[in-house]
Amino acid sequence: MPSLLGLDAPLVALGWAMVIARDAALIDSPPSPINVAKLGVLFFGVWSLYLFDRIHDSFHVEISTNTPLRHQFGLKHRVSLIFVAIGAAVIAALLLAQIDDHQFFSRGFFIAAITAGYFAVFRFLKRSQARQSPKFPGKEVTIALCFTAGIFLCSETSPFQNSAGVLSLGLVFLFLANCLTISQAESDFDRSHDSQAFFSHRSHSDFLLIALTVAGLVIGTALLIDRKLVISACALILSSTILLLTLLRMGNNPMMVQAKADGALLVPWTFLISSYLLSHLS
Repeated sequence: MPSLLGLDAPLVALGWAMVIARDAALIDSPPSPINVAKLGVLFFGVWSLYLFDRIHDSFHVEISTNTPLRHQFGLKHRVSLIFVAIGAAVIAALLLAQIDDHQFFSRGFFIAAITAGYFAVFRFLKRSQARQSPKFPGKEVTIALCFTAGIFLCSETSPFQNSAGVLSLGLVFLFLANCLTISQAESDFDRSHDSQAFFSHRSHSDFLLIALTVAGLVIGTALLIDRKLVISACALILSSTILLLTLLRMGNNPMMVQAKADGALLVPWTFLISSYLLSHLS
């Protein structure tokens, strides 16, 4: 259900931002407070973007045997999703108006500009061009970079400082592996509907995906050994492991790979919920 409603992406973003903010607060002295408004902007902003993207796709797809379930849902419930997307965008805007942080806005504008460029280049302008696979996974890399940058921005943690910089690289690898795993599983669908997907007209490459997930595992392990950002490191290790298992079992049911691959990125919520329960039960 979260995948059908486009909730997996905002839940992933919010979970990682909260875990990183929590880890960073444990390192800082005194601990830095978590800005709820910024986290809200992240959740509702990402949700509205993903819903509008799903709605845009619904005008170009037809239900067939290789149409992913989320696109079938988007086509059948387009009008309802439009109202939900508008509502999420309005809430994000209202929360944004409560934030008084010039640095947040300047960095956020940069991320927003790249995101707008992504939609212009990979979602709108390229749709009518020749059907051929790109030589470089530009679409997937852009998603991974923007997603990581947004998470660190709203967690109020710099992605370029010490262990946070290493973690940001691990997240880029993780999100890139996630996008490419979905692209490979849905290559038959993308061949007709999304020529900019890396595997739309390309032979499958398990080696590339395995290398990316293993890179996430290595980075998470290094952070854990160094005892820096421990919760985030554990979440990165578990997410990379689950994504790797999803990749290895992809052939069983490719139509469910997207939900499973995105589900692997929800691991931070297990730590957040466990921490909440332990703090209230002790």
